Amino acid sequence: MNEILDDDLATDKKPVSLYGKFSNLPAAIVILGALFKVLHWPYGNLMLLIGICGHFGIELGYALALRFKSKLNNRRLAIATFFFVFLSGFWRVRLSELIWMDFWYLLIVLCGIVVTFYLVRKKGRDQLQ
Repeated sequence: MNEILDDDLATDKKPVSLYGKFSNLPAAIVILGALFKVLHWPYGNLMLLIGICGHFGIELGYALALRFKSKLNNRRLAIATFFFVFLSGFWRVRLSELIWMDFWYLLIVLCGIVVTFYLVRKKGRDQLQ
C-alpha cells in the first residue's frame, strides 16, 4: 500500500514496485466480494475466498523468493495466512474431512506463488546484470 500512496503524493514519479502492481488484483476481488456480501448478492463468499487465496499466494511467493529475510514481507505473510486459514475454514474441518474438500482454491494459491516467485526472481536477475 505504501507504494500506491507514495506515487500519489510524490512530485517526481518513481516506478511502481512489482508488489504494488501485482497485489492490487486480489485486493480488488476482496473489495468486490465484500460489496456483494453487504448487498446480499450471490457469489460474495466465493469472491472473498478467491481474493484472499490470491493474496496469500502472492505473499507466500514473495516470502519464498526473498527467503523469509524481509520483516515487512513476513508480517504481510502472517496477516494473509490468518485470513486464509479462517476464510477457507481449515480451522474447523477435521482431518478425515480434508480428503473430501474441494481444493480448487489451492490452485489459485499455487498460481500466485509460482507467478510471484518467478517475477521476483526475474527482477532480481535483471537488477544484477
